[in-house]
Amino acid sequence: MSPPSRIEECSPKFMAAAAVDWDDRYRSGWAYGKQPNHFLAAAATAYLSGAPLRVLSLGEGQGRNVVHLAAMG
Repeated sequence: MSPPSRIEECSPKFMAAAAVDWDDRYRSGWAYGKQPNHFLAAAATAYLSGAPLRVLSLGEGQGRNVVHLAAMG
């Protein structure tokens, strides 16, 4: 079976199937674990330690990285 074309990817049927797959993936538990990404943790320690800062973290999925950043203050 060949991969869907760009037109097929925009179809309601394809989009509904993709949504179900993501729901199942995240419903079953922590997809990437509860610990933050190693790169993010190291970069946050190196560059965000000290003064209170604001961070905008987009596309967090289940939020394991943003929880780490929030715990830093």
